[in-house]
Amino acid sequence: MSTALAAAAGHHGVPGAPAPGAWLVAVLVAAALALPYAAGVAAYRSRMPRPWRPARTAAWCAGALLVGVAVSPALAVVPEPAVRHMLQHVLLGMLAPVGLVLAAPVTLLLGAASTRGRRALAAVLAARVVRVLTHPVTAALLHVGALVVLYLTPLYGLAGREPAVHALVLVHFLLAGTLFAWAVAGTDPAPHRPGLGTRAVVLVVAAGVHGALAKYLYAHADRLPRAAPTRSRRARPPRSGCTTGATSRRCCSRSRCSPAGGAAVHAGVRTAAGGRRWCPGGRPRAH
Repeated sequence: MSTALAAAAGHHGVPGAPAPGAWLVAVLVAAALALPYAAGVAAYRSRMPRPWRPARTAAWCAGALLVGVAVSPALAVVPEPAVRHMLQHVLLGMLAPVGLVLAAPVTLLLGAASTRGRRALAAVLAARVVRVLTHPVTAALLHVGALVVLYLTPLYGLAGREPAVHALVLVHFLLAGTLFAWAVAGTDPAPHRPGLGTRAVVLVVAAGVHGALAKYLYAHADRLPRAAPTRSRRARPPRSGCTTGATSRRCCSRSRCSPAGGAAVHAGVRTAAGGRRWCPGGRPRAH
């Protein structure tokens, strides 16, 4: 299943040639998120006098759809494996968690469960380990700290070679991103959630670390671990500007490289792409 998940996402293999059943895997992943929520809404309506907000259901469906897109062959249209990886990071770790958290899944579960089930869920939420994991600081460490480990260690290259490792990375993106979004801006009741000021500070610090990591990756792209090259039937000529392989030491000067808007995501894409920098219309220059 992990191999099929990674292959469906287009991270391995030839771009434009998804593995058989890749779309089916993506549909099953999205359905595995959407169907239990729909069943919970039906149970909630039968137990609670108040109707469930359609906006919450729409938010969950949007999050499930983004997860399905992130692991689908739709991303295979992007030629660079590293760019696809960064798109998966954005979809799974940033965008999909917002929809999943705005859907208030804990509130739905509390309303759909029986009295005994509600007591059991309340006991779980009050457990010390859950309180520690759902604290904004812990969630930020799991979310942003994992990015530091991924991109500053050989783990990224290993994920590029091993589909199972890549699948685990994708799952961590989704879980850590959802946990962080829930800890900082969750709509579910959380008795031990810190105040707005603490959550705001954690959010600002996490965003700052995320941005600093992106800039560090861009500045030290030539010394960072690289992912395994994508196997293809015929080698493609290098793009105009920076090159790889034997000529990887020759690259355009940083003053001529386009930061593509200077966004952190674009900086991460450049870094993950094996230390390559693109210069529009410029010739490669030695550092």
